Amino acid sequence: MFAACGDSGPVEPTVTVDTYLKAYDDALCQYIVKCGQAPDAATCSKVFGPDPEVAQAVASVLFGTLQFDAAAAQECLTTLKGATCNIIYGYGFTTDVTTKCNAVFKNGAKEGDPCYVGLECASGFCTPGMGCNEACCVGKCSTVSANVPDGGDCSKAVCVLEDYCDTKGMMPTCKKRVGANDVCNQADACEIGYRCDTASNKCFKLAASGAQCNPDLSVSPCLSEGEYCDSASKTCKSLPQPGQACMPTSGCARDSDCDATMTCVGRPTAGQPCPGGACMGKIQCDTMGSKTCGELDPVFTCLPATVVGGGSVTTSTGTGS
Repeated sequence: MFAACGDSGPVEPTVTVDTYLKAYDDALCQYIVKCGQAPDAATCSKVFGPDPEVAQAVASVLFGTLQFDAAAAQECLTTLKGATCNIIYGYGFTTDVTTKCNAVFKNGAKEGDPCYVGLECASGFCTPGMGCNEACCVGKCSTVSANVPDGGDCSKAVCVLEDYCDTKGMMPTCKKRVGANDVCNQADACEIGYRCDTASNKCFKLAASGAQCNPDLSVSPCLSEGEYCDSASKTCKSLPQPGQACMPTSGCARDSDCDATMTCVGRPTAGQPCPGGACMGKIQCDTMGSKTCGELDPVFTCLPATVVGGGSVTTSTGTGS
């Protein structure tokens, strides 16, 4: 990689559909490591693996049923790499990441057409078929809007940004988020930048890194998912890493656990014992048999659902990680 004369730095390589899956996984691992879910990029790739939805969308582009926007892909990767660990909207990425990364794949199937993943649909949502729990089991592009308005059904789609999905009633319903000190009924019921204290059922403002926080709240009062409220200084600090001292109440970075000696210990990976029942990343612990972490499940891609036709099941083919 070379810089042209007069340039201030190296030129980013142009991303193509053939390189996008690897580039996306690299960017995602950069985010995962930054937010304390894996110790380094190499471990991240082994315990999280390729994103199956992105892998399927890339396969659909190669089969000619989706279009790939290279400029949007580059913007997605840049935004993902720069994303903070702040919990702002629900428990996923901030809306700028999801909006830009969802724009990478275009010409998606219309509502009601067959699909495997949401990225294959113009609406962004693919509803699995009844009892659909096997590889390459075809669903349908959701007929529900991707941004359900106030009072709407959010059982199959997300609400508009100013609403949250109230799951406490008979049917999941979009309701307006509430503000500081207002009564709330679930963690994401409060305005962006606030959280619901499940003990008092009131919204409180989340604290930024290094800012004052209340360690007595029933949920983490810190804005970043990689921080906790230190009871001594009453400020938000980074969660302790493997090898560092910890307390059960504060815990450790998300790739490790606080053991009986009050020390953070990295979660086991493939082939290692998992007496606590948890492994790192997406790897599963064989709790009923060997009590060890299994191998990461392979990611499969399928013939595009628009080629196969609604309701059919096809033979899946593994994709390299």
